[in-house]
Amino acid sequence: MRITNSAMTRKYIRNINKTQVNLNNSMNKVMSGRKFTKMSEDVSSGAKALRIRAGLYKNEQMQKNLMAAQEELKVAENKMMAVQSMTITAHGEALRAQNGTFNPAEDYPIFASNFDSYAEQVFQQMNGVYAEKYLFGGTYNGDYPYSYDANGDVAYLGIPVHLITKNEDGVYLYPRYLDNDSGIDRLNFDPDDETHWRQVPYSDSIYFDAGLNVTVNGTLLDRRSAIELSISGLESFGFGTSDVEYLAKDGLVKNYTIPNNICEILKDMAKCLREASALAIRLEAGETPRYPDGEPNMNNFAGLDVQDGDRMMLSDYMDRFAALDIQMQKQSNKLMVQVAEVGVRTNYMENMLSRYEDEELTLREMQIHTERINDPEEITTMRSYDFAWNITLQFGSMFLPKSLMDYVR
Repeated sequence: MRITNSAMTRKYIRNINKTQVNLNNSMNKVMSGRKFTKMSEDVSSGAKALRIRAGLYKNEQMQKNLMAAQEELKVAENKMMAVQSMTITAHGEALRAQNGTFNPAEDYPIFASNFDSYAEQVFQQMNGVYAEKYLFGGTYNGDYPYSYDANGDVAYLGIPVHLITKNEDGVYLYPRYLDNDSGIDRLNFDPDDETHWRQVPYSDSIYFDAGLNVTVNGTLLDRRSAIELSISGLESFGFGTSDVEYLAKDGLVKNYTIPNNICEILKDMAKCLREASALAIRLEAGETPRYPDGEPNMNNFAGLDVQDGDRMMLSDYMDRFAALDIQMQKQSNKLMVQVAEVGVRTNYMENMLSRYEDEELTLREMQIHTERINDPEEITTMRSYDFAWNITLQFGSMFLPKSLMDYVR
């Protein structure tokens, strides 16, 4: 069979082009570090690479969610601990006021100023902010969740906290007579009638997706499929009122209706001290004490059966002060329960974050195995193609015309 120069030339051109393509592809892989740059080059590996990248993206988002949630909870926990620390300080000050040998007329106003300061510091912590979000405001983020109403009482979203209650389903409620359009007033309000109560707005919990496959049944979220992020300010700092029994020094058991909110307790403690001081000043001056209804009847003060005259009224102020201190300690313990719950959530998030970090390492290894080249192997292949390219050029110089070889080079 006769082989012509033109046939040899055509075959040589095909071989040299193929060798050049192989060399260029190998060089691209070495420079980019990837096995392929287009889906068409390896459809199976490309599809797998896309799945891995989707997993990495989701993993990254979950880690960001968890880290942001951890930071928010830690800030909230610090503010709650600051309030708890304030109650400890206030309790110590209360013991000093009760047990020390102080002059009520002169010293109680100083103690009252301290308790006002404690209340204001607690109030500021209750309105704590992190990343332009109010930590204890539920789903509301328009303005400070806590404020003072026209009567000077602590209010949550405009609702006096001492009027808020919670039903068996864990829903926070307030009396409808507070709403002008409810058609219910204080006189016909029935606390046992469910229709006379309304849910406190924006008091629902906030949950976030942490990769647990969030599930919603109708309009209800399956709480096992998400992590709670919000912290209830009402639950943490107190709401409603409690009946507190206090055994006075004279042996009488006295009953007081005490607010549960820590800030209100501290404000009432300051108020007791100021009123006790004002009464002591009037007593020292020999004046007739002023009673709530303006009548100097000993039984008109706080509904008590006062037997020993004006000094017993002064004692009653301090008995109520002691009852407030007792309730503050109870609320402080409840606050610590909430802090512990936040700690449990933080630890759970820490464990989940660790799991996602381990999963990310696995996905990165899979991505390297799927997309990345084996550098020593690919460099060896590239050198082989480079050697083949040089051999091909050298071989062509032996039989191709000089002008063609110059063109090829």
